[in-house]
Amino acid sequence: MKTFTRSFFLVCLISYLLVLGIPEASAAPLKKSVLVLFPYQNDLPNHEISYQALREEFGSADDLVLDVYYEYLELLRFPDPTYQQQMFDLLAVKYRDKPIDLVFIHNEVLLKRWLEQRGAILPSTPVVFYSTTTAAIQGLQLPPDVTGVSGTVDFTQSIHWILRTRPTVNEIVLVYGTGKAERQWIQPVELLQKAAGEQVHLTDLSGLPLDQIKQRVAALPPTSVVLYELMFTDAAGKTYRPVDVLRELSAVSPVPVISGYDQGIGTGTIGGYMFSTEQQARDAAQMGLHILRGEAVSNIPIQEDQSNRFIFDHIALQRFDIPLSDLPPDSIIRNRQYSPWELYRPQIITTITFIAILSLLVIILLIVTRRLNRTRLALADLNLNLENQVQERTATLSQTNILLQDEITERTRLEDELRHQATTDTLTGISNRRHFLELAQNEINRAKRLNHPLAIALLDIDHFKNINDVYGHATGDQALMAFVTTCHLNLREIDVFARLGGDEFVILLPETDCDQAYTALERFRKTLTAAPFDFAGQSVQITSSIGISNLANENESLDTFLGRADEALYQAKEAGRNQIAIVSVHDSRVLSQVAWDNEKSKIFKRNV
Repeated sequence: MKTFTRSFFLVCLISYLLVLGIPEASAAPLKKSVLVLFPYQNDLPNHEISYQALREEFGSADDLVLDVYYEYLELLRFPDPTYQQQMFDLLAVKYRDKPIDLVFIHNEVLLKRWLEQRGAILPSTPVVFYSTTTAAIQGLQLPPDVTGVSGTVDFTQSIHWILRTRPTVNEIVLVYGTGKAERQWIQPVELLQKAAGEQVHLTDLSGLPLDQIKQRVAALPPTSVVLYELMFTDAAGKTYRPVDVLRELSAVSPVPVISGYDQGIGTGTIGGYMFSTEQQARDAAQMGLHILRGEAVSNIPIQEDQSNRFIFDHIALQRFDIPLSDLPPDSIIRNRQYSPWELYRPQIITTITFIAILSLLVIILLIVTRRLNRTRLALADLNLNLENQVQERTATLSQTNILLQDEITERTRLEDELRHQATTDTLTGISNRRHFLELAQNEINRAKRLNHPLAIALLDIDHFKNINDVYGHATGDQALMAFVTTCHLNLREIDVFARLGGDEFVILLPETDCDQAYTALERFRKTLTAAPFDFAGQSVQITSSIGISNLANENESLDTFLGRADEALYQAKEAGRNQIAIVSVHDSRVLSQVAWDNEKSKIFKRNV
């Protein structure tokens, strides 16, 4: 009977579960591979912002296991077409056997290059782009498997807002760069003038170097505002990170600085109507997740002009007394600053209560303290004798320590002096032969380890013996010092400059090939020969013969390296002195100033 009952109960349970339906096991997450390409170096703030946004959005996809590859192509810092082509060739080799399911492209510059190169890398992999302008995208012929997010750089909204907020403003100062990289992002001055109106004057400082721009900005009156667009390159041709320029401008500006990109928040700008790289990256990530889950790219249209936001830095707003009530509705406030009462109201109430209780306890303790003071006075008399003994002993020890410290200081000074004498040439103050050999070996080892180029130059003063014989050794010493001073002016801090003896000098140029070394030393040679030197009324013409060589391979010794430079120096002297000769593993040539200016028409000597 019991067996029947159990069987009947089991059948009923199974039937009940079949009626309700047993939950199916959750499907295993899909494994996908994603390639994210950034056009520039990884330390740019907009790259960091988009990288973090992509990681957060990818991390929220519980149904996907993503293997994400990040590549920074550094197209701006290395514009050479050969390098860039080799970079794309490397990507083709690198991802040849990788089943990449989706490619993310940061900005239209890289998107254009990728569309040109994708056929040799990942021709059938869908593409999602972001951090792009709508105008640039509309000018591209996009394949059907390419979609993404674009926005518009619009400073007119910021201009309208600041003029409503500060009706006394009568001048808007424009700051932007003149390089190729920023031209695609800069709004025309005419459009900004139209938004500002006739009563507001636009001052364009783009034709000045950054140092002069900062001076002009620092002197602005309270009725001005600064509108910063982008600056990669100033009018003097000097390159910068745009966010660093914004930080420097905000530091010196006595008036608000408006900017248009969310990566600038935190640099001192008050903000404005901003092109949001972060929002574009998040929107693009969501589009990409739909594609990775199987949705067709053709069903995901390009999102245009949906990422801009009014974004402000509360710290900068407080600096210029701009209240939050003056901001447009739905503005995003970064670095929000709360009053102590707003942040710590419960803690403040608790603290006040605690202080009140503590004050009562203090009164009680004061009464007890009076009684204790009488006892302390008695103890003070007893301790006085002991303190006197301790002070006498301390004074003795202090005197002993002073004497010991003086001895240590003198020994240290003598050691430093001996070390300086052992490594420095007495007359010129630069490294001597012994010190140079130590430094040179270290640089050779470093160049071999990092596979960096390394150049060496041997120099001597032409007819130096004649200077000594004709003008005297004192004038010869002054000529050596003038030679060293002139050479120092044409060297970098990392270059190693030493005197081997007499009028023979050597320069080691790290991370430099022979042509770069020639450029630096030809500049030195021209400076040296530009005018005679005046030594105590004696006019002395100094010229120099120079031999240059490069480190051949990882097995080459310092002696061989020096020997090839010495051979080049010999060739320079043989060519008539006041010459520069190069002997490298590829060629051997003697170049004078005339020969170099005539398109290197007088290259001779044997090949090495």
